[in-house]
Amino acid sequence: MYAAAILLAFVASAVAITVTEPNASVDWTNKGQQTVKWDAVNTDASNFTIVLTNEDRSVMPDNNQVLAALVDSSLGQTSVGAPSGGWPTGGTFRVNFVKSETDLTTIYAQSPEFNITEDTSSSSSSSSSSGSTTASRSNSATSATGTSTVPPTAVEAGSSGSATASGGATTPSNGASATTFGAAGLAGALAFVGAMLA
Repeated sequence: MYAAAILLAFVASAVAITVTEPNASVDWTNKGQQTVKWDAVNTDASNFTIVLTNEDRSVMPDNNQVLAALVDSSLGQTSVGAPSGGWPTGGTFRVNFVKSETDLTTIYAQSPEFNITEDTSSSSSSSSSSGSTTASRSNSATSATGTSTVPPTAVEAGSSGSATASGGATTPSNGASATTFGAAGLAGALAFVGAMLA
């Protein structure tokens, strides 16, 4: 019975809120509201605060800009407005889901790195013609498999803002440790617990 309780507690701790957007393939622009999406289970915190962060002080001088507080985790998505001073532009941004506005170090989830780009879309019309220009951007991807903590220097953004990691977790910009489990990591952890119980 004790072994089953340990296994159940371990499995519950392995499932946590996961930020699905923004990500390396879904950037934001510097105009208007932006969408944040996540997956959550009923054992996750009932609410959290969404914070925009970037370690590069030339891009974002004031780190940990609160975008929304007391967000209901069961919603699965929300729109957020720009931080005070407007949307900064550049690369290596992350969205952190933290405990509260007053506790920014307890991180429930963290997005992959993404870009905030200049919104270059425009439209014009007249009685003789109408047209629009649409911004294009290059997409990049971040892949993560396994179960490990990757130091900030191990996941480096290239000039296009893409990054690849072999670990399933990264060290958040504020130094707190965030851990996520991929399917392989969870299977390995369950096999380990099973071996310990045998």
